[in-house]
Amino acid sequence: MKDLQQNLVRQLVMATEARHAQELVATYRLAGQTAFNFHNKYDGIRLETFFQGKYYEPYYIFFINNTRRRLKQHTLPSFIPVERLARQFLSWDNDTLLRILQDLLLAFVARREEFNLLRQKTKDIAGIEFSLEDAAYTISEITVPTAEDETMLSIRLKYDSLASLQPKVTARLYAVNSGKPARYTRLSFCQDDDNPFYRDPLHLAVRKCIEIANKSPAGHR
Repeated sequence: MKDLQQNLVRQLVMATEARHAQELVATYRLAGQTAFNFHNKYDGIRLETFFQGKYYEPYYIFFINNTRRRLKQHTLPSFIPVERLARQFLSWDNDTLLRILQDLLLAFVARREEFNLLRQKTKDIAGIEFSLEDAAYTISEITVPTAEDETMLSIRLKYDSLASLQPKVTARLYAVNSGKPARYTRLSFCQDDDNPFYRDPLHLAVRKCIEIANKSPAGHR
């Protein structure tokens, strides 16, 4: 009986420790960073990415584990200047380095998923086309025919930096046959406080922009 009680206590302790470890991992994951050791030679950091309550792909950074910590390898996108930031911060402020890198990753994933959602949610719009100028999703353009057959609407989205989540929007109308800007090039809402790109999801803002373009005098010339 005594042995049985000891076994039960041991199992309860092990279960409690395992549950605590799982909770600790979950807590670190919610914070977005998990540290681990790789082959007793490298210090690894796993950086989580998430957007609107959903987890996306993780990224990894490996440092040489010795008296002078150095960056060894990483899986972050090439447009994020990991090496330059490591030279700037690694020797004296590792936490700041990781925070900056994670902020850049989260901004990238947010821009990418917003763009993907835009394409998915606007499939019903006849003639709409999308172009992307860089892998970081900082510059993109949407073109769509307006109510006037010979006029196209161009919506250009440009983010100021790799950390930016709010695009600057340039919307213009142009004649299809010439490719040159029409007389009324800019839509007025782009300068207004009521700009839908400041308050709505990207796909809803684009729909609103199309509605305004179809009501614009330039769209009926």
